[in-house]
Amino acid sequence: MTGNLIQYYRYRILSLVLFLSLLSVLQIGDLLLGEESFLQVSKSVQITVQWPGKTASQVEEKITKPWEQILKGISGYKEIESISERGSSQIHLELEEDIKNEDIISTIRNEYLLQRQRFPTDSLSPKIQIRKLEDQFIVILQKISKDSDHSRHGLESHIRNIAGVSSFVHHPGSEKEVVLEIQGDRIQSFEFPSLSVLFDAIRNYNFGFHYDLEQGLWFQKDFPLNPKDWSNFGIPSRFGEGLLVSSFGTVSLREKKSHHGTRINGLQSETILINAKNGTSLYHITRELTSLLSNDKHWILLYTSYQDFFYDLSRFIDLFFLLDLLLLLSPVFFRIEIKTILYRLLSFYIASLLFLGLSSVFSFSIGRSTLFQFLVWKYFLVLFPVRRLGKWTLSNFVSVLILWTFVLLHWIPKILGIISLVHLYFLLFVPFLKHLFLSFSKKTIPSFPLLSKNKYFSYKQWNFWENQDSQKKTRVFFVGLFLIIGILFSFGSSLEFVPVTSSYGTVQIGRLEFPTSLPEHESIRITKQVENEILSRNITDLLILKQNPSSAIFYFRLNELGEKNGFKNLPTESGYFHLLGESESNSDRKIRFSNANTEILEKKIFSIIPWLRTKKEIEEVVLCFQPSTEGWDLHSPTRYRNLLGFDLNDLIKERSLELQSSIVGKMILEKKITDIRFLVKPDNQLDRYPQKPIKMSSGIPIFTETFTNYKTLKTQGRIYRKNGETSLEILVKGKSIHWEDLESKIRKLLGNDIVRLSETLPTKESLPKYRPVFLLLLSVLFLYRNKYKTFWLIPCICFMFLWRINTSLLGGDYFLFGTVLSFLFFLLLWIRRSSLHASLLIPFSLLFGFSYLLPGLGGKFFMGGFLLISIFFLLYLKMLKKWKIMKTKLII
Repeated sequence: MTGNLIQYYRYRILSLVLFLSLLSVLQIGDLLLGEESFLQVSKSVQITVQWPGKTASQVEEKITKPWEQILKGISGYKEIESISERGSSQIHLELEEDIKNEDIISTIRNEYLLQRQRFPTDSLSPKIQIRKLEDQFIVILQKISKDSDHSRHGLESHIRNIAGVSSFVHHPGSEKEVVLEIQGDRIQSFEFPSLSVLFDAIRNYNFGFHYDLEQGLWFQKDFPLNPKDWSNFGIPSRFGEGLLVSSFGTVSLREKKSHHGTRINGLQSETILINAKNGTSLYHITRELTSLLSNDKHWILLYTSYQDFFYDLSRFIDLFFLLDLLLLLSPVFFRIEIKTILYRLLSFYIASLLFLGLSSVFSFSIGRSTLFQFLVWKYFLVLFPVRRLGKWTLSNFVSVLILWTFVLLHWIPKILGIISLVHLYFLLFVPFLKHLFLSFSKKTIPSFPLLSKNKYFSYKQWNFWENQDSQKKTRVFFVGLFLIIGILFSFGSSLEFVPVTSSYGTVQIGRLEFPTSLPEHESIRITKQVENEILSRNITDLLILKQNPSSAIFYFRLNELGEKNGFKNLPTESGYFHLLGESESNSDRKIRFSNANTEILEKKIFSIIPWLRTKKEIEEVVLCFQPSTEGWDLHSPTRYRNLLGFDLNDLIKERSLELQSSIVGKMILEKKITDIRFLVKPDNQLDRYPQKPIKMSSGIPIFTETFTNYKTLKTQGRIYRKNGETSLEILVKGKSIHWEDLESKIRKLLGNDIVRLSETLPTKESLPKYRPVFLLLLSVLFLYRNKYKTFWLIPCICFMFLWRINTSLLGGDYFLFGTVLSFLFFLLLWIRRSSLHASLLIPFSLLFGFSYLLPGLGGKFFMGGFLLISIFFLLYLKMLKKWKIMKTKLII
């Protein structure tokens, strides 16, 4: 029926196929290239509210808690975390999978506008944005000469014109700032104003007037032209005279410590970091920049992610077209018409072109697994006939439905479900195109002389394992025993959790992540010691670091020593270091304790830590928070303040300006925008700090100790809340910890204490884990047929041995095994068993030999896949032959 429809509508169908092929060619420029990413990255929203000058406790009460109340009425998120610190509040919402970013952001903004009266009037408007991880498609350029910025501006203009550039950012090697350092002792006399008056005057300054000779007009200056000119800046005094900055402070130009740039091998360097939209854009950008910088003496292309994959892509193309030569020569040696080979080959190329177009439309990334599928389906669909659907339609549909049921239950990865659709596409579309092209063929192609001879090697000639003793009972016993032991070992190892990995080669990306509650200066300190440790081990010749507030990104190129030793036992403390696509799992866990009183909570944790360290299985216990520090609680009776005209807010503002520097303005220096920092020279006599006078806005210095009580107390720099609970976390490290028993012992230790154990959480793992046993179970459900109640066991037994061989020889790569197994599912269902002759599998063994010669991870992936398929057919055909012999004897 289908053949008649194709014959009747063949011209219309052909024109549609050609039209879609043309569209696919136009879409290839948007094709996504790059290795499959199995990172489980959940979407999250970050809400940041600034309330300058307020303590962490004030921010928690007036900003964080009202926001949490507002967010309770909003759905679409599964977890909420908040950080209250000096001057700001940060709230992180982990979103549900089916929630759109724009919808929830719009809802949050609308709720804030309706309830903004709940927040202090002097707090700033909230900043609501989607949190994003670092892009994986990265190009990094480094400046190697000390010239002017002219070359950089020209390079940036070229980068803007390159297609596929998502964004780019320039990180200067060093930054400068103008520092106005105020001498606190000098302003205590009556003729000098207070710090707050100085700060406001400089903050809202205007620097005189300038006369433009060409226009003949006067213009107000908004910044000095030279840093030294700040010494002559006039501050209004209480006598109405302008006091110069030089009379109570100094002006200097200093190097600015920047933690958000890039460091190369431990040294700050000037770089340009370019983000590409996808792998195809990355490949195009790399080629454009390589050509652009070939004669440039100022910049070099330092790093390109997925560089090894692009090398493997070029090697795949060579292997792909080399396979054409093997297929075209196969009719010379086997009983296959060259006409059939040519039509199947043409059908496969058209189907592949349309598949690339569909991949562009649906944003499906072409990685090593997809390239491997191109090779195996090209070989089997050209040499072997495909079974017609007919009565098998329902059973095949049920098999695919079962596979996707396993995907929805998270028993097997979603990528294997998508790969199954790729298998279906080629199995359905290539035979369809072959019938379409054959409908236009009326003349037969003359055969070569060698084809007239029967060069087909019969299946019986391949009985290498046949001998006269094969039927002896002892041999049958030992073979059966070997099968049972092998099946038991394979089944036992398949019950363990295995991460889904994807190798990225020697050019890799690593992330050092920290708990949200960890202060930024602590993450900077830990990042620096991890960086120094990596450099001291000499495992990489290129280490590029980009520091972020709650994480650090490492771009590096491994050398031979690095590939051998890896990144084990780094001094990460409370951080967690992992590579993009790493296979090693992390057994460390965070233990969270909750109580409304942070002081009581901290004391209890400090009493538990020594007890935890006595456990043999625990290697290290690390705080995931900064301990509270000592501070002063200021209290002054109201009647004394009113009598003296003393305002407590003035006192707090003066102390704040004295203890912490601030940016008061910006100016243009050497064609760059430069910060102007207001800094008070610190007083080293901390014991006499309460006796130090405070200059009021009226200009009168007051010794507040005479009527103000100073009380020492513990202050939290950061207050961490999760799902409405004030919490603190510790990180417990160990390789063989029984976490359920440890959690039970901690709860027993706490007893009826007001501090309680909230949860024990694994640190952020980069990769999901699955049990291979579900793949093996899927093979049973796929291949079982009532008609062949015994035969279906043969491929299932072979699959068990394949898993064992994969764990022993190929490192237990779950993704490689799943890709091969899903291919064999469909191959056995759709390819006729009678056509699987050993003679036609000889060219496939040649593919295994060629892939062995390919370097890199791509060659390793191809070789591993070809090896598993070859071993499967070696076992399958042998067991099938034995099964036929046994079946014949039973019938006789």
